[in-house]
Amino acid sequence: MNLKPGGKQPKMRNTVFGLNNQTMVNENGEPKGMKQILIERGNGLNADCQLCKDKIDDINRIDCCARRIISLQPDFLAQRSALEEVIFEAGHKCIFYPKFHCELNYIERYWGAAKRYARENCNYSWSGLQCTVPAALESVNIIMIRKFARKAWRYMDLYRKGITGKLAEYAAKKYKSHRCIPDYKKIAQLFGLNEQNTRAYKALSGQIWVLEKKLEDYHFEYVKFKKKVNLLEVELDDLDKCVDRKTIVDLIQEIVLLIIGKKGLKSKNN
Repeated sequence: MNLKPGGKQPKMRNTVFGLNNQTMVNENGEPKGMKQILIERGNGLNADCQLCKDKIDDINRIDCCARRIISLQPDFLAQRSALEEVIFEAGHKCIFYPKFHCELNYIERYWGAAKRYARENCNYSWSGLQCTVPAALESVNIIMIRKFARKAWRYMDLYRKGITGKLAEYAAKKYKSHRCIPDYKKIAQLFGLNEQNTRAYKALSGQIWVLEKKLEDYHFEYVKFKKKVNLLEVELDDLDKCVDRKTIVDLIQEIVLLIIGKKGLKSKNN
């Protein structure tokens, strides 16, 4: 939502606040801004703060700006996302998995199996993909999907028991039957850990996971930087085709000498 009415902000349906309904559009049919909505609710208005723009969360900061105030209103907090509403209206459950934990969502393994089939049976043409992609989705049978779901459940069970990192990967591969996964101590013994360093490993495994995620973030930033460098190299190649590089160097040298001469003249006058 914008602070002022109109603009490109979407038109929202009427909301319920206390015992009264509040319309989200004005008499001209334009969507109301946050300022007007808060004034109608009797709230004071502050300007947008830099902390909210930078997405710096603080549970004690509740009235720093209009965006923060309206985000904490009861009806706005209770509002579901568009995706949740579509799923609930269809009679299904909408469960969001934790971020950066694809091992908990077995549909990721389904996509992986489908992509493997597509790579092995595709000629990499548009017409070939149109035929191969539907066949790839059908190639994964229900038995394999159930195996993917069971493996995801094993990871959930491991995390509930406080088993993370390499130890969780080892246990997920070790216990593939329908039997439940044993407790942490037994898995640690099978993994070759004694009682003295089991606690240390448990603490360090969480830190290792955090560092691995940071490494992935750094790699992502490196890839973006590399793309910019490649784009700059292409632009420089195009510039070389249009202008002689020696001419540019000579021109820069003349400008530098001219600047140095002006600075020397100023120093003499002073």
